[in-house]
Amino acid sequence: KAAGLHCPRDNYLVRFGHHYCLEFEKRAQNFSLEGQQTLGKIRSCLIGALREAELAGKNNQGVGLTCENSKAIGMASHVPCYVENGFCEMRFGDKLRIYNTVVREMGDSDFRQVRREIQRQCNQRNPVTAHEPYQFGDFEEALESGVN
Repeated sequence: KAAGLHCPRDNYLVRFGHHYCLEFEKRAQNFSLEGQQTLGKIRSCLIGALREAELAGKNNQGVGLTCENSKAIGMASHVPCYVENGFCEMRFGDKLRIYNTVVREMGDSDFRQVRREIQRQCNQRNPVTAHEPYQFGDFEEALESGVN
C-alpha cells in the first residue's frame, strides 16, 4: 500500500505495518498451530481495514487511505482485529512471542494505548485471564520503571 501511495520510508505503513507483517511471517514457525491461525486472521483483518479505507476514498465515501491518515486507521483497527480474531484466547507462549516481536514499540504512546485497550477488552471478555501471570502491562510497567 505504501508504495502505491508513495509514502516515505518513515511512514506508518512502511515502518510499522509492512515491517511487522514481514516480521510475523518470518517468525510464524515459532508459534503454535493455533497461534499461527490466529495471527493469520488478525493480519487479514488489519489488511482488510486498510483496503476498506482505500476503497472508501475511491468510491467518494470518505477521505480514503493516505500516508497522513494511515497510522490513525491502522491503530484504530488493531483493537477490534486482535480482540475479535482470537488474541484474547491465545496461549501464554504465543502472546509472549507477540510481545517479543513488538517490544521495540513499547516506547510509542499510541502503541501502548492500543495495547492497553486490547488487554482491557480481553479482560472483559474473559475475567479469568485478567489474572494470568503474563500481561503486556506487566512488561510495560517494568520497562517504564527501568527494571530489566
